Amino acid sequence: MSELKQISRSIIEEIEDGEISSKEEVEKRKKELCRNSGFSGMPKNADILSFREDQEKKAKKVLMKKPTRSISGIANIAIMARPAPCGGGCIYCPKGEDAPQSYTGKEPATRRAIRNQYDPFDQAHDRLEQYEKNGHSIDKSKLIIMGGTFPFQDPDYQKKFMKRAFDGFNSYPDKDEIQDTDEYDGADSLKQAKKTNETAQVRNVGVTFETRPDIAETKHIDRILEMGGTRVEMGVQTVFDETHELTNRGHGMQPVIEATRRLKNAGFKVAYHLMLGLPGEGYEEDIEKFKKTFSDSDLQPDEVKIYPCEVIQGTELYRQYEEGEFDPISDEEAKERLKEILKNEIPPHVRVKRVMRDIPSTEVDAGPQLTNMRQMALQEIHDEGERCRCTRCREVGHMERTHNLEPQEEDIELVERDYSASEGHEYFLSYEDTKKDILLGFIRLRTTEQSFREEIDENTLLVRQLKVLGSATDLGESGSVQHQGFGRELMNQAEEKARELNKDKVCVISAVGTREYYRKLGYELDGPYMSKRLT
Repeated sequence: MSELKQISRSIIEEIEDGEISSKEEVEKRKKELCRNSGFSGMPKNADILSFREDQEKKAKKVLMKKPTRSISGIANIAIMARPAPCGGGCIYCPKGEDAPQSYTGKEPATRRAIRNQYDPFDQAHDRLEQYEKNGHSIDKSKLIIMGGTFPFQDPDYQKKFMKRAFDGFNSYPDKDEIQDTDEYDGADSLKQAKKTNETAQVRNVGVTFETRPDIAETKHIDRILEMGGTRVEMGVQTVFDETHELTNRGHGMQPVIEATRRLKNAGFKVAYHLMLGLPGEGYEEDIEKFKKTFSDSDLQPDEVKIYPCEVIQGTELYRQYEEGEFDPISDEEAKERLKEILKNEIPPHVRVKRVMRDIPSTEVDAGPQLTNMRQMALQEIHDEGERCRCTRCREVGHMERTHNLEPQEEDIELVERDYSASEGHEYFLSYEDTKKDILLGFIRLRTTEQSFREEIDENTLLVRQLKVLGSATDLGESGSVQHQGFGRELMNQAEEKARELNKDKVCVISAVGTREYYRKLGYELDGPYMSKRLT
């Protein structure tokens, strides 16, 4: 047995026996074992994990790197499309060498894409392998398609890209047998690649596309559905037409309103990118931006990403900054605005998906650069005796990890919230520990009379999202929150709500890798959806 294996097995067994229970204790034990054995260097946790047996669950939990990557229940696989124009000309938007629009080329995802020559197959394998080495389960993985405005690319390229991405998921378990990935043909078509993934070992449980509001017409949405899309992020940035004009965004709020309505009526989860500290916007405008986002029934996104405005060389904003025409906000100013937004402006059915972009500080000439701004803001909010109640902050995995709070079965209740949005009506049903405010699972339902999709009419209840929370687990593995039956019960509640509203059909925007789950509940393939007629 090699020295590395001996050290690794010793640490794994001590974790399983309860002698080691934290990463700090792991590091201390590593040093002791390496010193005693004369082993040169220090083994990485990923190296130790490679000697773990499947049944050794405690070791996986303690040694796993970056647990927040899958603490919500899913591994997120971000891949990037080739560099191409996006259809806009925003003054703050960077364009790095050999990088897509709005990227510098130095972000981790961009570097990974460049390393893999923007091949979606190789990018998928690369990222899946990283997750696996760090101890994360990859059986249920989402695809996030990055790189400017993907729906603005050539339609044939889009479909080939997505087929190759699904081929990457489907072939990953056999990756060691593939000699030349460039020569790997995979499925005959995108349709076949999706069909294969329905029962693959690495199943896709969601696909996110990024787009501009003016590139979200019915033809774009139909194509996104064909490619397996379930969620769309839109670069909205502000809710003020004056700022859109000032920053040369290329559209105003009307396309945002129309795109939001079309996407929701097609069943999509909708996320907005919103910026702090844009030209012409001060503290009051930034707070009002979020008030309007969640009070105006024409908006009401399900998720938001919050990005402070940064000055990057090569942009028009950089010229304005150099000539004294623009004064960016500081880290402290951004943090104070963020605190106010998180405390008071985010509804409990909305997720704050991200704060700050992944642009390295070396690429930012001015503006906020605090990479852990969200963490610092939340800590200060907590110290002040308040909290953010977005779904991310309330979900069971985060509550266990950050506050050491676990739900009690006797305190779990079904909670219903409803609101009007985009000329329809939304129902957010959730299972929560109402005493500790812990979120265990939820479902987003919608009624509308205006969908352009033939599968959806006024007698249809749309399921836009079903989410059971908790750390990602392998398919079929029991014992986690994801396998306590909350998903099935939430679907039962959806069907009850449909009957209550006199709807005779429930239609789910299902990822290809979750179709088998819905089949077991009596749903059938209905175009890109899974549907069930109620009797």
